Amino acid sequence: MKSDFRKLNIEYVLNSIDKSTDLQLILNSICSWLESNITDALVTIMLYSEVEQTLTLVNGEHHFSSKYCRSISPLKVKDKNGSCGTAAFSRKTIISRNLILDPNWKNYLEFVREENIISCWSVPIISAKGILYGTFGTYYREEKTPRSEHFEFINQAVSLIVLAIERENEYKQRLAINEKYSSFYTHHPDLIIEIDLNGYILNSNITCNKILGFSEKNILGKHFWTFIPTKYHKLISLAFKDALKGIAKHYKIPTYHSSGKLIWLDLTNLPIIQNQKVTGVFAIARDISTRLKNEESLRLLKRGVDASPNGIFITDISDNLEIVFVNPSFTSITGYSPEEILGKSYNFLSGPETDLIQVEKIKTGIKELKETTVKLKKYRRNGTWFWCRLMFGPVFDQNNICTHFLGNIEDITEDEKNRSYIKGFVAQTYL
Repeated sequence: MKSDFRKLNIEYVLNSIDKSTDLQLILNSICSWLESNITDALVTIMLYSEVEQTLTLVNGEHHFSSKYCRSISPLKVKDKNGSCGTAAFSRKTIISRNLILDPNWKNYLEFVREENIISCWSVPIISAKGILYGTFGTYYREEKTPRSEHFEFINQAVSLIVLAIERENEYKQRLAINEKYSSFYTHHPDLIIEIDLNGYILNSNITCNKILGFSEKNILGKHFWTFIPTKYHKLISLAFKDALKGIAKHYKIPTYHSSGKLIWLDLTNLPIIQNQKVTGVFAIARDISTRLKNEESLRLLKRGVDASPNGIFITDISDNLEIVFVNPSFTSITGYSPEEILGKSYNFLSGPETDLIQVEKIKTGIKELKETTVKLKKYRRNGTWFWCRLMFGPVFDQNNICTHFLGNIEDITEDEKNRSYIKGFVAQTYL
C-alpha cells in the first residue's frame, strides 16, 4: 500500500510537470513527497543563481524562523558555508550528522540552537549536462545518519526537480522567441506559426512546411480558418480569443494538408506578450495523426481482448515472469481479482495434479522464445481444478527483442469430461 502511495505521488508530480504546472507547486509536491518517505525530515530546496553565485531558499521556509531564513537566503556558494553552500561549491553530497561539531556550521551555531536542528544532509541538484540548479536539504531535530533507502528517495527527488526545472525552462523559451533565438524558432521540431491580432498568419517555421505540405508563401497572409474544417472554427476561434487575453490554450484539432487530406495536430496557442501587452499569438503544434490511429487500433484491440471468452494474460520478462495484465475472462475463469493476480508469476495457478511434463514444455518454450501450447490442470482461487488449453509465447518489438510474454487459457473442462465419458462408454461397450 505504501509503495502504491509513493508511486501515485511520483505519478502526480510527473503529470504536473507534463502539464507545465507552476514550478513552485511542483517543488512543493516533491518536498511533501520526500517528507512522507523520510521520517522526521524537514525538506528545503535552494535554487542557484549563476550570476550572483548564491543559493536562494524557495521551499521549506515554513519549518524555520524568518530570522534564520533571512540569514541563509541568499547563501553564498563557497566552501565551509553550511551544508548547502558547501554542497553547491563542491558539487558533492554533504552529510552533517552533528551541526554543533561540524566545521561547515561554525558561523551558524546560534541558529542551530535556536532552531533546534541537529543534522542536515545536502545534495546538489545537477542536470545530466552538469548544470547546477541548486541544492536539496533535509534537516533533522536529532542526530541522524542516512541509509541507502534515504539516498534512493533523495536521488529520485533530485531527478524530479531537474526534470521540472528543465521543463520550466523549455516552456519559457517557447514564450521568448526573438532574434536571439531565431535559429531555435526556425528549426524547432514542432510546427510554429505566428498569428497577428486579427488571426492572419505572419510567419512560420520549416517544420510547418514539413507537416502541412504548404510552402511559406502559400501560408503567409492567410487567416488560420483557411486551414481548419468549418465545424472546428468555433473551437479554434474561442482558443484564439483566450490567447489574446493572455490565456494559453492546449487542444487537438484537424487541419488540411496540402494534399487535401486531414491531419490531426496537438496544438497550443500561446500569447505573444511585449511590454506587458498581447501583440499576437504563437500556434505551436505537432502531428499526432499516427499516434491517434495507433491509439484507436489499441482501443479496438483492447475491446477484442476484453470480449474474448478465453483468459488472456501478459507477463514481463523478469525471472518470475510476473503478470502485468489480465482480461475479464481470466478473472472469471480463475476466480481471482486483478489486484490478486498482478505481480504474481505466470504459473501461479499450478497445483498438485498439474502435469510437470507439460510445465517443462512451457519452460522450454520460454527459454527458446517459442510459442508453446499444452493441455493441463490448473487451480481456481477456491481450490477446485479445471482443464485448460494454455498457449504461451513471446512478444517481440520492432527490433525483434522479446519484451513480454502472452498467455491464453481456454477452459476445456467440459470437453475433457465428455472425452472421458465417451472413452469409458466405449470401453464398457466392448467388454
